[in-house]
Amino acid sequence: MLSYFPTTYPDELLYSLLARYHRHTCSTSPKRTLEDLFGRRNIRATVDLPGHLAALSRRLPADRGLTPERLATDFTLFPYHAAFQPPAVVADVLATLIDGKTDGIHLRLGIAATTVSAPAALRYCPLCHAEALARWGEHFWRRAHQLPGVLVCPDHGAPLHDSTVVPGHGHQHAFVAADEDSCHMNDPSPAWAGDAGCRTILRDIARRSAALLSVPPEGAEPADLTARYRNALIDRQFASAHGRVDQRRLHDAFTTLFAPACSVLPELANTTWLASIARKHHHAFHPLHHLLFSLFVDHSAPASGAAQPRPRHVVATAEFADRLRDLVSQGAGLRASARALSVDPNTVRLHARRLGLDTPWRPLIRPKAEPKANAGPAIRERWLDLQRQQPQLGRKALADHRSAEHTWLYRHDRAWLESHSPAVVKRAAPRARVDWAATDHDLAVALRESAGSILSRIPPVQVTLAALERQCGHPGWIVKRRSKLPETLAVLASLTETVEAFQLRRVVWARQALEQSEGSAPAWKIHRLAKLPSRLSPAVRQALSDPSAKRRLPEWTPTQCR
Repeated sequence: MLSYFPTTYPDELLYSLLARYHRHTCSTSPKRTLEDLFGRRNIRATVDLPGHLAALSRRLPADRGLTPERLATDFTLFPYHAAFQPPAVVADVLATLIDGKTDGIHLRLGIAATTVSAPAALRYCPLCHAEALARWGEHFWRRAHQLPGVLVCPDHGAPLHDSTVVPGHGHQHAFVAADEDSCHMNDPSPAWAGDAGCRTILRDIARRSAALLSVPPEGAEPADLTARYRNALIDRQFASAHGRVDQRRLHDAFTTLFAPACSVLPELANTTWLASIARKHHHAFHPLHHLLFSLFVDHSAPASGAAQPRPRHVVATAEFADRLRDLVSQGAGLRASARALSVDPNTVRLHARRLGLDTPWRPLIRPKAEPKANAGPAIRERWLDLQRQQPQLGRKALADHRSAEHTWLYRHDRAWLESHSPAVVKRAAPRARVDWAATDHDLAVALRESAGSILSRIPPVQVTLAALERQCGHPGWIVKRRSKLPETLAVLASLTETVEAFQLRRVVWARQALEQSEGSAPAWKIHRLAKLPSRLSPAVRQALSDPSAKRRLPEWTPTQCR
């Protein structure tokens, strides 16, 4: 357990908290810091969804109350990314952050499939930094400033600035704290900072995004989100009472509302996601898309004097019936009568039919058609007649010749079809198309010949599985069929060289070549000619320094490989 750990600040990112620990302890090694915090050195410094929180929590002071669940919900972006996920996904992702590896966690959340990109560099608000320096004497990274689509500070409305810290870019294992060197307070503001309408929209987005961080995610089922969004569109007359969305009107209204910020935030300009989120939710959407949709819905609330949808069904009171009779006698049309009675046109059709009125418009319920004659006997007879004419046909051939009859019988009288069809012919299992025993033996012989060819090369080449496969003309073929080639595997085990055996063979060759050409073979020349690395095994070093070692080395010759 650590004897010291920094005090946490409001809305502080876990990345920032660990970076301040690294700075406060004056550690000169990021890997040593990881070992102190997590008990291992291969942890990546992740900003949004860090893992191994249980290992971290066990090493923190117990009186701080920093449980793995609290680390995930209060110091990471987990509440934001899981806000609109099903409860099962929320629980699975939380368990992964606590105990498991976070590889593929963005795929489970559906984030990787969206076009929304996370900020490349850590961002900061100059006003927040000034307040933090005055109150606590140091800077820190805030969670709300690192959310996708958040371009202004939710508290001050000031544009956020990019720092020089790019996590994962040369610092994948290092936590970098916020300071004056990484956060330049005098950076110029972006061009859109002077547009009041744009900043208002961006601040609304920032506040809604930051609000998700303060609420532990409970999750939401896709069906519930679909119903909620569909009802909102119906209430605001972007969809019919049946839920059919007017996509063109919806996109036009969305673009008009967010026009001041369309050139700043790509998700406001490219609204291809809007059509999908208004339909049935078959896949996950990025939290930013949910926030933009809810912001649009709230700003598009229906006016108090908006027309309410007309009722589809009413009780036929005496007054209603008298008014309907008068309208029909006056020759009023269907929709004119519906408007006069404040009901749906189908309701007018229904009650006109009940009252027996002679109307000029089409009735609601059409008279039922006369039942068709039973076609079963004729179909069965045609099916039997084909079998009598061509008894050699099987079931599939019969179905091909009488596809309509077969379809009808299959749907309406399957038992009769089974009893009046040819018996199923059981075919013998197909014989193996490859004689693996012969193939195994032939391949083993070919490998021995290939090993001899490789061993005869000058300068020497290592006898490996890949080299043998290439020499035989079957690269990558043997590995995929190991279970069927036992003799081949036994031959490979006896033929392939280890790195040390190959280096010893290179030493013998280099010494012989130098003695023949120069009359002497110093160790350094043998080392260079054999192209050996600097780090060698004891056996290879002894072979370099001992000229007599060549007589004690195993002789690799083509003859021995046969």
